[in-house]
Amino acid sequence: MLEQLFQLVKENASEAIIQNPEIPNEHNNAAIETTATGIFDVLKSQISMGNIKDVFQMISQGASTANGLSPSNPMMGMIMNTVGQQLMSKFGVKGVAANSIVSSLIPIVLQKFASKTADPQDKGFDMDDMMGMLSGGKLEGMDFNGILGQVLGGQKTAEVAPKQDDGFGLDDVFGMMKGLIAK
Repeated sequence: MLEQLFQLVKENASEAIIQNPEIPNEHNNAAIETTATGIFDVLKSQISMGNIKDVFQMISQGASTANGLSPSNPMMGMIMNTVGQQLMSKFGVKGVAANSIVSSLIPIVLQKFASKTADPQDKGFDMDDMMGMLSGGKLEGMDFNGILGQVLGGQKTAEVAPKQDDGFGLDDVFGMMKGLIAK
């Protein structure tokens, strides 16, 4: 997954990193790798802290819009802040330039990442594999593709039905997943 994320950042880094005079050309690939790793690390950290629902909501929100995710999304803010700090510390990029880079690059990358993850035809960004990897294997076997399909209005699965008379719904499922992560 990290390799696919690196490729996605690279495909969208032309203006923000490659043509940016704040990042010397000899550091372009390293800056792209730093950006991809920063995104991955924040998502992994959030999953390990039990914030599965927040990660999932960011991905489902990104998959349902073509305009990129809103920087006001809390998960987006964490990713932008982390990547911006890394660009400043590793490459000496000034704060304003780092903010410009992450503001123009991260929302688009995450929107495309979310769209690819939600696309059942794109096997390189499988939601089940991604959540398994981000959780260190603790969430393997869960039907995240089915949950995402339900959230986005697709096929509903038996495992995750909408809230029923018994009060069981997506919040309950995410609560159970949080318990799995804590073990």
